[in-house]
Formats: sequence, C-alpha cells, structure tokens
Amino acid sequence: MTMSMLLSFVMIGYILSLAALSLSRIRAVNITVPISKL
Repeated sequence: MTMSMLLSFVMIGYILSLAALSLSRIRAVNITVPISKL
C-alpha cells in the first residue's frame, strides 16, 4: 500500500465523518424544535 493511497483513504474517511456529524446535528435540531414548540 502506497502513501498516497493511504492519504486518500484518510481524507475520504475524514470527509465522510464530517458529513455524518453535520447530518446528525441537523436531525437533532429537527427533533428538538417540535419538542420546544410543545
């Protein structure tokens, strides 16, 4: 396994984790907003 391949895998994993974090935050906001309205 070459260094460039390893680097690209790390970058893809980092981007995917960032996307998952932002998605979970959006879902958390969508869940908490109706509760606060009640």
